[in-house]
Amino acid sequence: MLELEAMTGAQVLAGAKGLGREVRSATVIDAPDGTQWTREYEFLMTSTFPLAALGPQLEPLIVDLAARGISGLGVKLTRYMKELPQPVLDAADRLGFPIVSLPDHMPWVDLINPILTNALSRRADQLRRSEAIYGGFTDSLISSSRLDDLARLLAEMVGNPVVIDCEAEGITAWSDTALGAGGLLARLRETRGCEGHSLNAAHRVERHNARAGSLVCASLADEVGGGHIAIFEQNRPFNDSDLDCLLHARKACSIKVLQLSAERQVQRTRESDLLSALVTPFSNRSEHRKVVQAAQEAGHGLDGPHIVITCRIEDVAQHRMYEVIKASHVHLIDRRDILIGFPHPGLATLIVSRCERMTQGDVVALLTDLHSRLAAQVPGLRLTCGVSHRLADPAALPGGFVQAEQARRFGEGAQSPCAIHWFEEVGLLRLLLHPAIQAEAHNFVEDWLSILTDHDARRDSQLVATLAAYLETNGNHRKAAERLDIHHNSIRYRMQMIRKLTGHDVMTPGIRLQYDLALALLRMQDRQIPPSKGRNPSASRTPDRAPAPEYK
Repeated sequence: MLELEAMTGAQVLAGAKGLGREVRSATVIDAPDGTQWTREYEFLMTSTFPLAALGPQLEPLIVDLAARGISGLGVKLTRYMKELPQPVLDAADRLGFPIVSLPDHMPWVDLINPILTNALSRRADQLRRSEAIYGGFTDSLISSSRLDDLARLLAEMVGNPVVIDCEAEGITAWSDTALGAGGLLARLRETRGCEGHSLNAAHRVERHNARAGSLVCASLADEVGGGHIAIFEQNRPFNDSDLDCLLHARKACSIKVLQLSAERQVQRTRESDLLSALVTPFSNRSEHRKVVQAAQEAGHGLDGPHIVITCRIEDVAQHRMYEVIKASHVHLIDRRDILIGFPHPGLATLIVSRCERMTQGDVVALLTDLHSRLAAQVPGLRLTCGVSHRLADPAALPGGFVQAEQARRFGEGAQSPCAIHWFEEVGLLRLLLHPAIQAEAHNFVEDWLSILTDHDARRDSQLVATLAAYLETNGNHRKAAERLDIHHNSIRYRMQMIRKLTGHDVMTPGIRLQYDLALALLRMQDRQIPPSKGRNPSASRTPDRAPAPEYK
């Protein structure tokens, strides 16, 4: 505005740091209360007649105008006021509110008309640019462009690299992979939860200072759930004209991410149904071959050998199970050798193909990583996993599912956040799972353990858990105590109680075999061994003393 010919001779008296304020219109005030009819982005002009009468109220007026978004104040310092009070100028400087001395010889109309003409022209340019931007992103959506294409289009408009990230859906895109998308993505994610400098509060646009430079970040639509679009100020600073580009891009990218999210939800359902069919026994091999062919046509090669893994998801509220299912797929979406599904509520099942070089350590790494990802989404989540033998071809997958479930059920009751059990551990015990002998197996457990389970139920003691820990550590009192998180003297006391109740020395070879077998059957019959209450890990480890509840 100050560069207009009509403003020749104008001088900035104060508030120079606010010369970037937008001006959309101009008006003249001729009364002390005339400011009540002004509006945001308006440049006010006055002969100072209404100001002269304000006296000490002039400084609060400047503060009020700045707070209401008035662009600035132009004054003619001739007839009514020769200068403005220094406190007024200081307030304008502090607030970045421009006060301009206008050329006295220019009529008001010759000042207002050029300002309005210039403002309308700039506004028209912005509208034309906005329409072109909107058209560009709309055309990209209509032509079924990828999310990467939208990122590149925005990058061309703003002259800087762009990253789009919706971590919860596993959807990311960037404008130029040569710039190191992983690094840009890491810089974007490190700003999560950090408060930035607001550039546009209404649209939640902020500037963040990351370790390797600043970036301008905007949230995607609320329906997307935590997604962001970021412009890295690598080549030039982000400016007001870039804001229109970012806001239009956000709408287009939100629509695209929602579309991709819906497609992935359909894919999750389809793959879960496919996995359920693969692990279900068929009456004849031809039916199973059809299912395998359908899986191969869907992009799952199912090249052998395979292993089947089942994971029972525990300590998760039912209403949060969808988050776990989605997070599982997001984590494994790029692993084309892994098919994941949920054939039963709360039971994740994985078919891992081409696993000829996969070791037990690799399986442990896969499952512990999966658990850590899921626990990050739902804190406190636990997994109890069973792993099958290595299977030669897809026809063996139903049997592999049975093996994995036997291994998982054999290990139930373990308190590890991610407990992994192998079919090899089950060994000959799987013969005792045959339905025909379940009644006798139940009687066997009752014969050997009922006196302890009854005592635990009556006295709220932990004798069964103690016996299991004692046998698993080969009679080592200290190791058993560490496993149950109690003092080793408590183990000694409990084992004396067990010998007194049962009349057996449980480490005698023949007797130990019976108790090992009874405890294994107890787990396999879905009758979990209750965990020991133990002690507060932060408490000092001192021996229990009767008659403490530990010794009931």
